[in-house]
Amino acid sequence: MSNIRITAAPAELIAALPALMGFIPTESVVVIGVRDGRVQVTMRHDADTIAHMADHMAAVAAHHHLPTALVIAVTAGDGRHPVQTMTDALTRRGIEVVRRLHTTRCDEPAPFTDYITGDTGTSSDYRTSTATAGRVFSGLTVAASRDDLSAEFDTTPAVDTSRYDPATIDPISVAAAVVAAMTTHTIDDTGDLAARVGAVVTRSLHLRDALLRVADYDPAAAAWVYTTLSRPLRGRRRAEVLIMAAFCHYAAGHGARAGIALDRATEETGTLPALGALLDRALRAGVPPTDLVAAGVIPTAALADDLIGGHFPRPDEV
Repeated sequence: MSNIRITAAPAELIAALPALMGFIPTESVVVIGVRDGRVQVTMRHDADTIAHMADHMAAVAAHHHLPTALVIAVTAGDGRHPVQTMTDALTRRGIEVVRRLHTTRCDEPAPFTDYITGDTGTSSDYRTSTATAGRVFSGLTVAASRDDLSAEFDTTPAVDTSRYDPATIDPISVAAAVVAAMTTHTIDDTGDLAARVGAVVTRSLHLRDALLRVADYDPAAAAWVYTTLSRPLRGRRRAEVLIMAAFCHYAAGHGARAGIALDRATEETGTLPALGALLDRALRAGVPPTDLVAAGVIPTAALADDLIGGHFPRPDEV
Protein backbone atom coordinates (compact mmCIF):
# COMPACT_ATOMS: atom_id res chain seq x y z
CA MET A 1 0.00 0.00 0.00
CA SER A 2 2.41 2.65 -1.18
CA ASN A 3 -0.37 5.30 -1.04
CA ILE A 4 -0.27 5.28 2.78
CA ARG A 5 1.48 8.43 4.02
CA ILE A 6 3.48 8.23 7.22
CA THR A 7 2.70 11.90 7.74
CA ALA A 8 -0.97 11.00 8.14
CA ALA A 9 -2.60 11.54 11.52
CA PRO A 10 -2.53 8.56 13.93
CA ALA A 11 -6.28 8.09 13.47
CA GLU A 12 -5.77 7.57 9.72
CA LEU A 13 -2.75 5.30 10.14
CA ILE A 14 -4.69 2.98 12.44
CA ALA A 15 -7.61 2.95 10.00
CA ALA A 16 -5.20 1.83 7.26
CA LEU A 17 -4.12 -1.33 9.13
CA PRO A 18 -6.87 -3.67 7.83
CA ALA A 19 -6.10 -2.67 4.24
CA LEU A 20 -2.37 -3.14 4.77
CA MET A 21 -2.84 -6.58 6.33
CA GLY A 22 -5.78 -7.81 4.26
CA PHE A 23 -7.67 -8.62 7.46
CA ILE A 24 -8.56 -6.85 10.69
CA PRO A 25 -5.72 -7.46 13.16
CA THR A 26 -6.49 -8.08 16.81
CA GLU A 27 -4.15 -8.55 19.77
CA SER A 28 -1.29 -7.74 17.44
CA VAL A 29 1.86 -5.71 17.01
CA VAL A 30 2.17 -4.33 13.50
CA VAL A 31 5.43 -3.00 12.07
CA ILE A 32 5.29 -0.82 8.98
CA GLY A 33 8.66 -0.34 7.30
CA VAL A 34 9.03 2.90 5.38
CA ARG A 35 11.48 4.35 2.87
CA ASP A 36 11.14 7.77 1.25
CA GLY A 37 7.71 8.16 2.77
CA ARG A 38 6.37 4.97 1.16
CA VAL A 39 5.38 1.72 2.81
CA GLN A 40 7.79 -1.08 1.85
CA VAL A 41 7.10 -3.89 4.33
CA THR A 42 4.24 -4.69 6.71
CA MET A 43 4.67 -7.35 9.41
CA ARG A 44 2.42 -8.58 12.21
CA HIS A 45 2.82 -10.80 15.26
CA ASP A 46 0.74 -11.62 18.33
CA ALA A 47 1.16 -8.94 20.97
CA ASP A 48 1.56 -11.34 23.88
CA THR A 49 4.51 -13.16 22.27
CA ILE A 50 6.17 -10.29 20.42
CA ALA A 51 9.34 -10.76 22.49
CA HIS A 52 9.97 -14.04 20.63
CA MET A 53 9.71 -12.45 17.16
CA ALA A 54 10.82 -8.85 17.61
CA ASP A 55 14.47 -9.49 16.65
CA HIS A 56 13.47 -11.46 13.55
CA MET A 57 11.06 -8.75 12.41
CA ALA A 58 13.71 -6.12 12.98
CA ALA A 59 16.20 -8.20 10.99
CA VAL A 60 13.76 -8.34 8.06
CA ALA A 61 13.38 -4.56 8.18
CA ALA A 62 17.16 -4.15 8.30
CA HIS A 63 17.60 -6.57 5.38
CA HIS A 64 15.50 -4.20 3.30
CA HIS A 65 17.62 -1.23 4.45
CA LEU A 66 14.58 0.55 5.85
CA PRO A 67 15.58 3.73 7.67
CA THR A 68 12.30 4.26 9.51
CA ALA A 69 9.38 2.26 10.84
CA LEU A 70 6.04 2.62 12.58
CA VAL A 71 5.02 0.35 15.45
CA ILE A 72 1.34 -0.02 16.29
CA ALA A 73 -0.10 -2.26 19.00
CA VAL A 74 -3.72 -3.35 18.62
CA THR A 75 -4.66 -4.87 21.95
CA ALA A 76 -7.27 -4.53 24.66
CA GLY A 77 -4.45 -4.69 27.21
CA ASP A 78 -1.58 -2.33 27.93
CA GLY A 79 0.17 -1.62 24.65
CA ARG A 80 3.21 0.09 26.09
CA HIS A 81 5.28 -3.05 26.73
CA PRO A 82 4.82 -4.74 23.31
CA VAL A 83 5.41 -1.43 21.52
CA GLN A 84 8.58 -0.80 23.51
CA THR A 85 9.84 -4.34 22.93
CA MET A 86 9.45 -3.98 19.16
CA THR A 87 10.86 -0.46 19.19
CA ASP A 88 13.98 -1.59 21.05
CA ALA A 89 14.59 -4.38 18.54
CA LEU A 90 14.31 -1.97 15.60
CA THR A 91 16.49 0.63 17.28
CA ARG A 92 19.25 -1.93 17.82
CA ARG A 93 19.25 -2.42 14.05
CA GLY A 94 19.63 1.30 13.45
CA ILE A 95 16.00 1.80 12.37
CA GLU A 96 14.29 4.92 13.66
CA VAL A 97 10.77 4.37 14.97
CA VAL A 98 8.87 7.52 14.02
CA ARG A 99 5.45 6.42 15.26
CA ARG A 100 4.56 4.39 18.36
CA LEU A 101 0.82 3.95 18.68
CA HIS A 102 -1.62 1.87 20.68
CA THR A 103 -5.30 1.26 20.06
CA THR A 104 -7.71 -1.23 21.54
CA ARG A 105 -9.17 -2.33 18.18
CA CYS A 106 -9.34 -1.31 14.53
CA ASP A 107 -12.55 -2.93 13.32
CA GLU A 108 -14.32 0.27 14.36
CA PRO A 109 -13.28 3.69 15.66
CA ALA A 110 -11.57 3.28 19.04
CA PRO A 111 -9.40 5.23 21.48
CA PHE A 112 -5.70 5.49 20.65
CA THR A 113 -2.57 6.77 22.35
CA ASP A 114 0.53 8.18 20.67
CA TYR A 115 3.40 7.12 22.93
CA ILE A 116 5.80 9.63 21.36
CA THR A 117 3.70 12.77 21.69
CA GLY A 118 1.35 11.68 24.46
CA ASP A 119 -1.64 12.64 22.32
CA THR A 120 -4.87 10.66 22.56
CA GLY A 121 -7.89 10.48 20.33
CA THR A 122 -10.23 8.20 18.41
CA SER A 123 -9.20 6.31 15.28
CA SER A 124 -10.99 6.69 11.97
CA ASP A 125 -13.29 4.05 10.48
CA TYR A 126 -11.26 1.65 8.34
CA ARG A 127 -14.23 1.10 6.00
CA THR A 128 -14.08 4.70 4.79
CA SER A 129 -10.29 5.06 4.76
CA THR A 130 -8.35 5.86 1.62
CA ALA A 131 -6.31 2.69 2.07
CA THR A 132 -9.39 0.47 2.12
CA ALA A 133 -10.83 2.23 -0.92
CA GLY A 134 -7.58 1.64 -2.79
CA ARG A 135 -7.57 -2.02 -1.86
CA VAL A 136 -11.16 -2.57 -2.96
CA PHE A 137 -10.50 -0.67 -6.20
CA SER A 138 -7.67 -3.13 -6.85
CA GLY A 139 -10.07 -6.05 -6.52
CA LEU A 140 -8.92 -7.14 -3.06
CA THR A 141 -11.01 -7.50 0.06
CA VAL A 142 -10.52 -7.00 3.79
CA ALA A 143 -11.43 -10.09 5.80
CA ALA A 144 -12.96 -9.83 9.26
CA SER A 145 -10.09 -11.84 10.75
CA ARG A 146 -7.18 -14.09 9.86
CA ASP A 147 -9.41 -17.05 10.75
CA ASP A 148 -11.82 -15.92 8.04
CA LEU A 149 -8.94 -15.89 5.56
CA SER A 150 -7.92 -19.37 6.69
CA ALA A 151 -11.43 -20.70 6.15
CA GLU A 152 -11.07 -19.99 2.43
CA PHE A 153 -8.61 -22.88 2.31
CA ASP A 154 -10.74 -25.41 4.18
CA THR A 155 -11.37 -28.70 2.42
CA THR A 156 -14.65 -29.71 0.84
CA PRO A 157 -15.76 -33.34 0.28
CA ALA A 158 -12.95 -35.14 -1.51
CA VAL A 159 -13.20 -35.86 -5.20
CA ASP A 160 -12.40 -39.41 -6.31
CA THR A 161 -9.09 -38.92 -8.14
CA SER A 162 -8.55 -42.63 -8.82
CA ARG A 163 -10.48 -42.27 -12.08
CA TYR A 164 -8.04 -39.65 -13.38
CA ASP A 165 -4.90 -41.11 -14.90
CA PRO A 166 -2.32 -38.31 -15.18
CA ALA A 167 -0.82 -39.89 -18.30
CA THR A 168 -4.09 -39.65 -20.25
CA ILE A 169 -5.13 -36.09 -19.38
CA ASP A 170 -4.49 -33.42 -22.01
CA PRO A 171 -2.70 -30.53 -20.26
CA ILE A 172 -3.69 -28.02 -22.93
CA SER A 173 -7.39 -28.69 -22.33
CA VAL A 174 -6.76 -28.32 -18.59
CA ALA A 175 -5.04 -24.97 -19.18
CA ALA A 176 -7.99 -23.81 -21.29
CA ALA A 177 -10.42 -24.82 -18.53
CA VAL A 178 -8.40 -22.92 -15.92
CA VAL A 179 -8.31 -19.79 -18.07
CA ALA A 180 -12.06 -20.10 -18.67
CA ALA A 181 -12.67 -20.41 -14.93
CA MET A 182 -10.65 -17.24 -14.38
CA THR A 183 -12.51 -15.22 -16.98
CA THR A 184 -15.99 -16.36 -15.91
CA HIS A 185 -15.22 -16.68 -12.18
CA THR A 186 -17.06 -19.99 -12.32
CA ILE A 187 -15.96 -23.52 -11.48
CA ASP A 188 -18.06 -26.65 -11.89
CA ASP A 189 -18.74 -28.06 -8.41
CA THR A 190 -18.36 -31.67 -9.56
CA GLY A 191 -14.64 -31.59 -8.74
CA ASP A 192 -13.75 -32.67 -12.28
CA LEU A 193 -11.48 -29.71 -13.02
CA ALA A 194 -9.85 -29.98 -9.60
CA ALA A 195 -9.08 -33.65 -10.22
CA ARG A 196 -7.67 -32.95 -13.68
CA VAL A 197 -5.49 -30.07 -12.46
CA GLY A 198 -4.28 -32.18 -9.53
CA ALA A 199 -3.35 -35.01 -11.88
CA VAL A 200 -1.50 -32.76 -14.32
CA VAL A 201 0.56 -30.86 -11.75
CA THR A 202 1.70 -34.05 -10.02
CA ARG A 203 2.51 -35.70 -13.34
CA SER A 204 5.19 -33.12 -14.14
CA LEU A 205 6.62 -30.03 -12.46
CA HIS A 206 7.04 -28.60 -15.95
CA LEU A 207 3.28 -28.75 -16.39
CA ARG A 208 2.73 -27.20 -12.96
CA ASP A 209 5.10 -24.38 -13.87
CA ALA A 210 3.30 -23.88 -17.18
CA LEU A 211 0.00 -23.45 -15.34
CA LEU A 212 1.52 -20.57 -13.36
CA ARG A 213 1.33 -18.66 -16.65
CA VAL A 214 -2.21 -17.59 -15.71
CA ALA A 215 -0.78 -15.43 -12.91
CA ASP A 216 0.41 -13.08 -15.65
CA TYR A 217 -3.15 -12.69 -16.93
CA ASP A 218 -4.80 -11.87 -13.59
CA PRO A 219 -3.06 -13.03 -10.41
CA ALA A 220 -6.06 -12.37 -8.14
CA ALA A 221 -8.40 -14.37 -10.36
CA ALA A 222 -5.83 -17.13 -10.74
CA ALA A 223 -5.41 -17.24 -6.95
CA TRP A 224 -9.17 -17.68 -6.51
CA VAL A 225 -9.24 -20.49 -9.08
CA TYR A 226 -6.37 -22.48 -7.57
CA THR A 227 -7.62 -21.92 -4.02
CA THR A 228 -11.04 -23.27 -5.02
CA LEU A 229 -9.56 -26.19 -6.94
CA SER A 230 -7.40 -27.20 -3.95
CA ARG A 231 -10.37 -27.72 -1.65
CA PRO A 232 -11.65 -31.15 -2.87
CA LEU A 233 -8.11 -32.52 -3.32
CA ARG A 234 -5.97 -34.35 -0.81
CA GLY A 235 -2.31 -35.24 -0.31
CA ARG A 236 0.34 -34.19 -2.79
CA ARG A 237 -2.23 -33.07 -5.37
CA ARG A 238 -3.76 -30.64 -2.90
CA ALA A 239 -0.33 -29.47 -1.75
CA GLU A 240 0.85 -28.65 -5.28
CA VAL A 241 -2.32 -26.76 -6.14
CA LEU A 242 -2.11 -24.87 -2.83
CA ILE A 243 1.45 -23.84 -3.68
CA MET A 244 0.23 -22.54 -7.03
CA ALA A 245 -2.51 -20.65 -5.19
CA ALA A 246 0.08 -19.28 -2.77
CA PHE A 247 2.21 -17.90 -5.58
CA CYS A 248 -0.78 -16.28 -7.28
CA HIS A 249 -1.92 -14.72 -4.00
CA TYR A 250 1.61 -13.45 -3.46
CA ALA A 251 1.79 -12.02 -6.99
CA ALA A 252 -1.57 -10.32 -6.33
CA GLY A 253 -0.09 -8.65 -3.26
CA HIS A 254 -1.85 -10.71 -0.62
CA GLY A 255 0.90 -12.15 1.54
CA ALA A 256 -1.45 -13.26 4.33
CA ARG A 257 -3.38 -15.60 2.05
CA ALA A 258 -0.14 -16.85 0.52
CA GLY A 259 1.19 -17.76 3.96
CA ILE A 260 -1.99 -19.61 4.89
CA ALA A 261 -1.91 -21.56 1.63
CA LEU A 262 1.66 -22.65 2.34
CA ASP A 263 0.71 -23.68 5.89
CA ARG A 264 -2.09 -25.84 4.50
CA ALA A 265 0.23 -27.36 1.89
CA THR A 266 2.69 -28.28 4.63
CA GLU A 267 -0.13 -29.97 6.56
CA GLU A 268 -0.78 -32.19 3.54
CA THR A 269 2.75 -33.44 2.90
CA GLY A 270 4.87 -32.46 5.90
CA THR A 271 7.43 -30.65 3.76
CA LEU A 272 7.22 -28.07 1.01
CA PRO A 273 8.49 -28.78 -2.51
CA ALA A 274 11.09 -26.39 -3.93
CA LEU A 275 8.64 -23.75 -5.17
CA GLY A 276 6.77 -23.77 -1.88
CA ALA A 277 10.01 -23.49 0.08
CA LEU A 278 11.06 -20.54 -2.11
CA LEU A 279 7.77 -18.78 -1.45
CA ASP A 280 8.00 -19.48 2.28
CA ARG A 281 11.48 -17.95 2.46
CA ALA A 282 10.34 -14.95 0.45
CA LEU A 283 7.40 -14.35 2.76
CA ARG A 284 9.49 -14.65 5.89
CA ALA A 285 12.09 -12.27 4.46
CA GLY A 286 9.50 -9.77 3.31
CA VAL A 287 10.58 -9.99 -0.33
CA PRO A 288 8.26 -7.85 -2.50
CA PRO A 289 6.09 -9.92 -4.86
CA THR A 290 7.43 -7.94 -7.80
CA ASP A 291 10.90 -9.35 -7.12
CA LEU A 292 9.69 -12.93 -7.53
CA VAL A 293 7.74 -12.04 -10.64
CA ALA A 294 10.80 -10.30 -12.08
CA ALA A 295 12.87 -13.39 -11.26
CA GLY A 296 10.88 -15.31 -13.87
CA VAL A 297 8.72 -17.57 -11.71
CA ILE A 298 5.85 -16.82 -14.08
CA PRO A 299 6.79 -18.37 -17.43
CA THR A 300 6.71 -16.24 -20.55
CA ALA A 301 4.18 -17.09 -23.24
CA ALA A 302 6.85 -18.86 -25.27
CA LEU A 303 8.15 -20.84 -22.30
CA ALA A 304 4.63 -21.82 -21.25
CA ASP A 305 4.07 -23.18 -24.76
CA ASP A 306 7.26 -25.22 -24.51
CA LEU A 307 6.44 -26.54 -21.06
CA ILE A 308 2.91 -27.58 -21.93
CA GLY A 309 3.77 -28.96 -25.35
CA GLY A 310 1.44 -26.72 -27.35
CA HIS A 311 -0.20 -23.32 -27.36
CA PHE A 312 -1.04 -22.04 -23.89
CA PRO A 313 -4.43 -20.27 -24.27
CA ARG A 314 -5.00 -16.61 -23.56
CA PRO A 315 -8.18 -15.25 -21.94
CA ASP A 316 -9.45 -13.97 -25.30
CA GLU A 317 -9.18 -17.47 -26.74
CA VAL A 318 -11.48 -19.35 -24.37
